[in-house]
Amino acid sequence: MLSKFKEYFKQEKIALNEFNFLLAISGGMDSMAMLDAFVKEKAQISVAHVNYNLRPEESLEEYRLVKNYCNNHHIPFYAKTLSPTELEGKNTQLLAREIRYEFFSAMATQHNATYICTAHHIEDSLETSLINLFRGTGIHGFKGIPERNQNILRPLSHCNKEDIKHYAEKNNVPFLNDSSNAKNQYLRNQFRNEIIPKIKNNTPNALKGYIKSRETLKNQSVMLRHFVEQWANQNIIKQDHLWKLNRKNLWPLHFASALLFEILNQFGFSYSQCQNLLQPKTDNGAYFVTESHEALVNNEFILLRKQALQTERIPNISFKKLEKMEAFPQSAFEEIIDYDKVKGELRLHRPDTGISFQPLGMKGKKKLILEYLNQQGVLSWDKKNCWILFDDHTPVWIVGHRLDQRYAVDKKSSHFLKLTFQPNAPRSVNVL
Repeated sequence: MLSKFKEYFKQEKIALNEFNFLLAISGGMDSMAMLDAFVKEKAQISVAHVNYNLRPEESLEEYRLVKNYCNNHHIPFYAKTLSPTELEGKNTQLLAREIRYEFFSAMATQHNATYICTAHHIEDSLETSLINLFRGTGIHGFKGIPERNQNILRPLSHCNKEDIKHYAEKNNVPFLNDSSNAKNQYLRNQFRNEIIPKIKNNTPNALKGYIKSRETLKNQSVMLRHFVEQWANQNIIKQDHLWKLNRKNLWPLHFASALLFEILNQFGFSYSQCQNLLQPKTDNGAYFVTESHEALVNNEFILLRKQALQTERIPNISFKKLEKMEAFPQSAFEEIIDYDKVKGELRLHRPDTGISFQPLGMKGKKKLILEYLNQQGVLSWDKKNCWILFDDHTPVWIVGHRLDQRYAVDKKSSHFLKLTFQPNAPRSVNVL
């Protein structure tokens, strides 16, 4: 294991004696063996440990083991302990991963560590490849765990579990076994405990074949990404924070879904979502969303942008009564209406289906608000951000777009009300 460990750093062109490394250590065999290897190489290191308290007694033993090892070897030790309720009712593995990497990153920044090191090995990567295979992630997911992700290093990437076990036994490395790893309630554990051992028993060279395939897929992935980026640069229109992609340019048709997936999977879109975005029968205005981004079918275009942060906070609108008429405002967020035509309470609401108004200048003709917004070219994902000012249940003003004819100033108007919409201002109570 030690030779493969040193070979990893040689391959990455990182000198062990020139940088400060933060090691993610759980107390299990893999991470403790990695820690021992760093100690033997006399590298400048510190250790970060997360106690999830999911197995109270074992978790405490692991914490003590890692802390004592660090104290005995004069290694800086940083720990984060969670309360047992912090992971309850959630995707435990996913949330635990987010918490530990946030902690590792914070500690690395705080203590000037250049690199963060985790103890993932070949079988860990194989587990990830197989999980991703059944999740439909494509070529990029099947590559498994990357050997390096920017400042996150995985020095045991070239080692298998047997290498690590042999090293730990030979060097009397202290470690504890996580009892939860023996339980098959998680998909990863099912691969680890049942499926992969059967593969290794039936195919002795399985890991060697996987390593070759992983390397091939990594190179093919780089090549594919290069050609996709070239295509994207030529065919995607980028306007500020909006991407526009003409669906007609995605050809030939039998490659279109795969090509779109290569472009959009980095934003969390699935292959099936990409297929639906390209279907001719997909309605104009069809909306697709991931945790971070949203996509919209707009005629022949696919539009993509980062999701705007949604808030239920009602913005501020101020009212100023005027005895004399001023010049009509130039800003789309200001209007002047006839004060005496207001009969009830002025309140802001979001647009809703079935609500109509009488657009200014249309001589009393009614139009559905959502239909009007469509005609004005307001995209369906922006309609949810529109505000309507109501006089009780009667629309007064589609903010930023059009006033209702019934509240317009005319020759008979003698009192006036100036409306000023402030989307980013804190809410205040404005009741007439």
